[in-house]
Amino acid sequence: MKKSIWGVCALLLTACVAQRHSAVTSEAGKGKETIDSLAPNPFIRHIYTADPSAHVWADGRLYVYASHDIAPARGCDLMDQYHVFSTDDMVHWTDHGEILRASQVPWGRKEGGFMWAPDCAYKDGTYYFYFPHPSETDWNGSWKIGVATSKEPAANFTVQGYIEGMDPLIDPCVFVDDDGQAYIYNGGGGTCKGGRLKDNMMELDGGMPIMQELVDFHEAT
Repeated sequence: MKKSIWGVCALLLTACVAQRHSAVTSEAGKGKETIDSLAPNPFIRHIYTADPSAHVWADGRLYVYASHDIAPARGCDLMDQYHVFSTDDMVHWTDHGEILRASQVPWGRKEGGFMWAPDCAYKDGTYYFYFPHPSETDWNGSWKIGVATSKEPAANFTVQGYIEGMDPLIDPCVFVDDDGQAYIYNGGGGTCKGGRLKDNMMELDGGMPIMQELVDFHEAT
């Protein structure tokens, strides 16, 4: 009898957990969703994502900027979009939906794809979204670091152009120091470069020297 009671309790507990795991709320087809309240690992399971860049902004939320692969997955060259996710407790996550895709990049490769590891920075009321994207069909030699801006952390980004004077490398990272000076890094093929940005966050302030003494660096600055 005791075994039967414990068996029923176990089944009820399993059902409750399964019900919580399946709960996803969508907002009018806009892509904004509340992800599984149990925060599984990985916490993003409803779409393919990669290349996360995480930041805590002034509202206290953690925002994750990620590339979005197509379904079914067919290789990283077809990655074409970016999504933003956020949380205020590391348990309950929201998918804010798509913020940018290749067709919205005026100078971008006409075939699309190749929207790889991004980053985001904040300065003086504006969010700056940095993303690598080639400008030509010959993608390997035409990488540029594009910049899109918004007054919101997870919506309404508009492409402003790309940063001129950078080598055709990928995976940008932007660091804003305590004194307000911003630095940008990118790399690939075992090389990492870094330099200062001007106050407008969209132009280099000097050169991009190679970062020395990095051990086993490949990409993803």
